Amino acid sequence: KKGDVPHALISLRQAVRQEPGSARAHNYYGFALGQSGAVAQAVVEFQKALDIDPQYPDALYNLGAALAIEEQYTDAIQNLKAALALRPNFPEAQFELGNALAAHGKIDDAIEALEKAVRLRPDMYAAYAQLAMLNSRMGNTQGALDDFRRVVALQPASAEAHNNLGVALDQAGDLDGAIAEFQKAVARNPKFVEGILNLAQALRDKGALPAAIENYRKAIALAPDSADAHA
Repeated sequence: KKGDVPHALISLRQAVRQEPGSARAHNYYGFALGQSGAVAQAVVEFQKALDIDPQYPDALYNLGAALAIEEQYTDAIQNLKAALALRPNFPEAQFELGNALAAHGKIDDAIEALEKAVRLRPDMYAAYAQLAMLNSRMGNTQGALDDFRRVVALQPASAEAHNNLGVALDQAGDLDGAIAEFQKAVARNPKFVEGILNLAQALRDKGALPAAIENYRKAIALAPDSADAHA
C-alpha cells in the first residue's frame, strides 16, 4: 500500500545497513524507493542487488522496469530479457518488455511479448489494453477490437474500457456498437467527459441531434473550457 511506503523505506534502509551483502534486501529497498517515486535511487539499489547476485530475476525485472520509466529503453529491454531467460514463465516481465519495446519503436516485437504475457496470464487486462492500442496503430482493426473486448470482459465496471472499445468500433464503422459502448462508459462514470463527448459526437454522426446536443451540454457543464465540448 502506498501509505505504508515511508514505513517500509525506513525498515528496508535499516535492513540494507544491517545486511549490505543481501541481494534481496537491496532489491526490496529499491522496490520501495521506486514506489515512493525515487526511481533513480531505486535503479542504484537494483544494480547493487545484481552486483551481489547477477542471476536474480526479480532484481533484473525491477531494474528493467525502472530503467523504462527513466526512458533508458535499450538497457531496460536487455535486463527484462535477462530476467525472462532465467524465468521464462514471468508474465509481468513479458508485459514490461512489451511496453519497453513499444516505447522503443519495435512494435512487432512488442506485440509478440505482450501476446506471451497474456498466454501466461489470461487475466492481465493491462496487457490486452496495450495490445489493442498497438494493433490499432498497426492497422489490425479486428485484432484491436478483439483485445478491447477482452479488456471489457475483464474490467466490465471500467468506463475507460467501454470508451476505448467504443472508439475502436466507431473507427471500424460500427456506429451503433460505438454508441452502445459510450453509453455504458457514461453510465459507469457520469462525469467522464471524454466518454460524454464521444457519445455526443457519435449521436451527431447518427443524426440524433437532440440527444447529441444534450450530451454536449453535459460535457460543457463538466468541462466548460473544453474546446471539443463547444464543437
